[in-house]
Amino acid sequence: MESYQQGLAIAKRILQADPTNVQAQRDLSVSYNKIGDIQAATGETQGALESYQQGLAIRQRISQADPTNVQAQRDLSVSYDKIGDIQAATGETQGALESYQQSLDIFQRISQADPTNVQAQRDLSVSYDKIGNTLAEMKQVEDAMTYYRQALDIDQR
Repeated sequence: MESYQQGLAIAKRILQADPTNVQAQRDLSVSYNKIGDIQAATGETQGALESYQQGLAIRQRISQADPTNVQAQRDLSVSYDKIGDIQAATGETQGALESYQQSLDIFQRISQADPTNVQAQRDLSVSYDKIGNTLAEMKQVEDAMTYYRQALDIDQR
């Protein structure tokens, strides 16, 4: 955690020196996510959620500035997934479902833009599974099965 916090401080200083530096912005969002990962692993769910939300805000700005940047779009989707994971872990299933749906929407666009991108297809499959899991938790089994089938279709290809 200390190392990630030092990295966060460095990323902030670099960004203060050059606020237009997109790589520094991305690095800052990665630092927030790494801190959130440690917080989530140690049970600090509220802190993790806040860290992930800070990373998300940065990633939203980056992806809006260049909607054609696939890495920025994927980063944004990963942030929604991380927030959804915390929401699911804390019993906020409706919030988790909404976060996972936002992630899915992005992964669908990425995978449709390049159907040969194996990583994008895997990301899409995982998104379908996460939504399926959440719907199953909400006792919406038939809807969950629809998402599981979509994941399976991708996995079989």
